Amino acid sequence: MPELIAYFSRAGENYVNGNILNLSVGNTELAAKFIQEVTGADLYKIEPILEYSKDYSECLEEAKEDQRRQARPALKKPFPDMKKYEVIYLGYPNYWGTMPVFTFLEGCRLDGKIIRPFCTHEGSKMGHSLDDIKKICPDAEVKNGLALCGAGIHFAKETIMEWLNAQGHTIMPEKKQANRGKEIDVMQTTTLSNGVEMPMEGFGVFQVPEAEVCEQAVSDALAAGYRLIDTAAAYFNEEAVGAAIKKSGIPREELFITTKLWIQDAGYENAKKAFQTSLDKLGLSYLDLYLIHQPMNDYYGSWRALEELYEEGKVRAIGVCNFYPERLADLCVNARIKPMVNQVELHPFFQQAGALENMKEFGVQPEAWGPLAEGKHGIFTNETLSAIAQKYGKSVAQVVLRWNTQRGVVIIPKSVHKERIEENLNIWDFSLSEEDMAAISSLDLGHSEIIDHSAPETAKWLNGWKIHD
Repeated sequence: MPELIAYFSRAGENYVNGNILNLSVGNTELAAKFIQEVTGADLYKIEPILEYSKDYSECLEEAKEDQRRQARPALKKPFPDMKKYEVIYLGYPNYWGTMPVFTFLEGCRLDGKIIRPFCTHEGSKMGHSLDDIKKICPDAEVKNGLALCGAGIHFAKETIMEWLNAQGHTIMPEKKQANRGKEIDVMQTTTLSNGVEMPMEGFGVFQVPEAEVCEQAVSDALAAGYRLIDTAAAYFNEEAVGAAIKKSGIPREELFITTKLWIQDAGYENAKKAFQTSLDKLGLSYLDLYLIHQPMNDYYGSWRALEELYEEGKVRAIGVCNFYPERLADLCVNARIKPMVNQVELHPFFQQAGALENMKEFGVQPEAWGPLAEGKHGIFTNETLSAIAQKYGKSVAQVVLRWNTQRGVVIIPKSVHKERIEENLNIWDFSLSEEDMAAISSLDLGHSEIIDHSAPETAKWLNGWKIHD
């Protein structure tokens, strides 16, 4: 049966042999990858959504605060399928690196599993972490741990081999090294303020009103691995999306389906009727996310309806679209239930850093529509983006999408071309450096070139857009 190496590691400043060193790869990751090389186990990196600071002193304070609160930091990736594994190698830097690992342990069912802990340290050894693991996983068999001093991690291969032999592990023959396990590249997820897990990447269907084309595109997206599908009443394609979902055969609980309430149907009673209409068109018994499409008309009446739909269990999360900071703040301070998501325009030429800070203050998850700027402003031929794409062996689209997810933004790219649908999803096997993130940040124009929501003409136009009699 395959084995799994689950580890938390941190690059940046680390305390090594009495000195602060800036490490490009964390010590625990070095140990984990050597164990993989020897055992052939799969790799799963435990990554908190909110990363610890790369500054050692700041990181230490953040970790101490997490320990004081017994925090369980939310993780970027969904948990691996533990049914596949009998043995789990569990790696972490002691003492400050245990909280994300505890999130992993509490989120996975490890009853009957064998856990082999290993940690890196600068004098604390295993500390009380072994006892903590046993408390969290009382029905797992926790073996004796391995403590590796950070100063000697590059020279600890013999120590690791001895530990593995003592654990009764059969070392993988050298001729089989080519078939050893690989790191699990799983699409990341984010946890909304109400605890609902949402994929960080989904598939959008804006401007795909033709039923046959939309159904095929959604079918291709689901086959490629997308699980978040984003539609709207005003897109005129909910039925096509529903048809693709039904034909896919994918269990409903594995999907995350979003649709939106249009301006014409604003208000308490109208919103409830519109919700049911969308549900019927999609052929579903519940939604994962229902959004108010625009901050126009009686959206407070609409919000009261969404709150009740949420409390009745008809929708797992509720939110808004195109709510700029002042509108979002106003709703958050007055609503009984705060929105969990705000879907707004977010791409390299309109980055909205202030809006993201505002969402963070109220615990609202940002989601990007138009993450590729709808192809405008020469995004696919931009020199900065093209140079970065060449550096990573990726397309400009992949770099731009990855940039937004690394900012903590959910993305919903759209395409009707199968190869591009697949390409847009292939962004989870690389990460942009801080330098490249900063280079992309320099492209911000500070305004939209797609739509000006502050213009009276825009309000008139959107209110005049009728989706039914």
